[in-house]
Amino acid sequence: MSEPRAFGTFLKDDGKILRSNTHLKWGESKQSIGAVIMLNPGSATLKSNGAWETFLNSSTKKVS
Repeated sequence: MSEPRAFGTFLKDDGKILRSNTHLKWGESKQSIGAVIMLNPGSATLKSNGAWETFLNSSTKKVS
């Protein structure tokens, strides 16, 4: 099995950073094989530290 890739959406709301949406993908298929609701999925950041800092310091409310 190939290594998983993660994709997410982050929101800024009232001074807090929230991850509102996460997709985990194995392989190249576009077919969904399930869904999970996660109450405390852990920490995450954008892949690039520069992109993360830009988002944190900007007026942008959403980034994927």
